Amino acid sequence: MITPFFTKEGKNRTPLGAIVLLNDASQFFYPLIQRWPLPSKTAETLLVMRDGDDVLYINNLRYRPDGALKLRIPSIIPLHLKP
Repeated sequence: MITPFFTKEGKNRTPLGAIVLLNDASQFFYPLIQRWPLPSKTAETLLVMRDGDDVLYINNLRYRPDGALKLRIPSIIPLHLKP
């Protein structure tokens, strides 16, 4: 995560620098989203991003533990499903 910070002199904001925080997501974030607060056989959190015309899964899935950054599905919605 990068957070810029500025000085403010009157109406002008001058960039002063940035704070860069590095974190290994596999140490805290991914384990956090893999847990669910209540027992469930189907609930899970999905992190996805659009990659061209596909949706790319960023995290491993409950029933696809090797899917992170490999599993992708088309993001094209069939015409009969569009609102």
